[in-house]
Amino acid sequence: MNSLRIIALLALFCSSRISHADCKNATDFGGWLTCKIEERKTAAAGKVAIKANAANGTKQTEAPSTASQTTSLVDQSSASDLFNLALQLAKLNTSSTDNNSNSVTVTTSAYALYAAANFHDPLDPGFYASHRGWRKLGLTLGRDVPDSSATNPSQDPHKTQTGTIVGFKYLIIDDRDITARSNQVWFDQVKMRLTNAVANRAAMQGELETKINSVTERFVSLSAAEEQQVNTIIDARIASFASLDVVAGEAVDGIRKNRQWAVVYTAEIRGAQGFNEHKVTMALDWGLKSRLNLTANAGLDVQDGKSFSPDMKGGTAAAEFQYRITEDPTTPQPFLLSFAGNSAWLTNTKPVYKAQGKLTIPLGQKTGVSIPLSVTYASRADLIQESRVEGRFGFTFDVQKIAAALMGTK
Repeated sequence: MNSLRIIALLALFCSSRISHADCKNATDFGGWLTCKIEERKTAAAGKVAIKANAANGTKQTEAPSTASQTTSLVDQSSASDLFNLALQLAKLNTSSTDNNSNSVTVTTSAYALYAAANFHDPLDPGFYASHRGWRKLGLTLGRDVPDSSATNPSQDPHKTQTGTIVGFKYLIIDDRDITARSNQVWFDQVKMRLTNAVANRAAMQGELETKINSVTERFVSLSAAEEQQVNTIIDARIASFASLDVVAGEAVDGIRKNRQWAVVYTAEIRGAQGFNEHKVTMALDWGLKSRLNLTANAGLDVQDGKSFSPDMKGGTAAAEFQYRITEDPTTPQPFLLSFAGNSAWLTNTKPVYKAQGKLTIPLGQKTGVSIPLSVTYASRADLIQESRVEGRFGFTFDVQKIAAALMGTK
């Protein structure tokens, strides 16, 4: 069972912290063997961590909420550990004149940059597991490019100028990271049951080799009586594996329900004739159930009107419930259904309220590509006091999801 193997490896990882000792410095064979075992356990846990973290449900792949054509009303608490590209390129409702710009953003992590600066493979499992701190910081750079052929009578022209999107997010609490020390508690019972399971497996193998002649060579051609004998030997010790499976499932659910908290800053810088927008947000991800995640945002928004308009300042709040349609918790590219709301209360303008429904469709499991489709209701546009409904879609590409899918096949 895949989840069982994951938990077993993670239990080993949590039971002994990462060591950077050089095994060649060991003074005897016993010490050398112990060092090599620890080294391989770290590497195995790192490989599992890359796959598990890609599927933890908190890594934002879409453009930040400040981008004009983003399909997301909220900002999640973390970003891709490696590299992510988001393209918000088109509109679904052709009757709307508000969807007339394209948003393109690139996101990476300080960990990916650190690995590049050290000429080290970021997918090296041991390197990944031992540099968790660098993965707390995500960096975003992008552009909002208006469609010069479109008209937009309902939107302030100073907000439709070409803009540069910059931002970062830093994880203050990262308990959804599978390698976090706080997750040690979830594996205390797993370690005890894992020890029993490993001992029982060794006992099974020893008993089979003793009672059935040459079983290791002819296990595919056993007689009916020998098959029955095998079943009897295994059934006598199978309870320990069932117990481990139950506890493993509880540990997976526990980690997915952990909270994650980050500070997020995003800005869109435009030319002399455009607004500059700055937004500072606290982002919380909270796993209400193993397949249901809540993302909540609260922050400050400042729109610099420069010389042609008064500044607009105030608070924003947003929330999103994201349901994982795909049942397998280890799938890095699941189908997702989400419902979100966003409110902004700024000076020199009336409040704006938005509601959104969104479906995220993966294009396979080894492509890293997903298509978010969203329908958003807004209480008003920039220059008119009328509500509007618009549809948007885009493409997201995440290298970490490709790596996780490929590791799952090995």
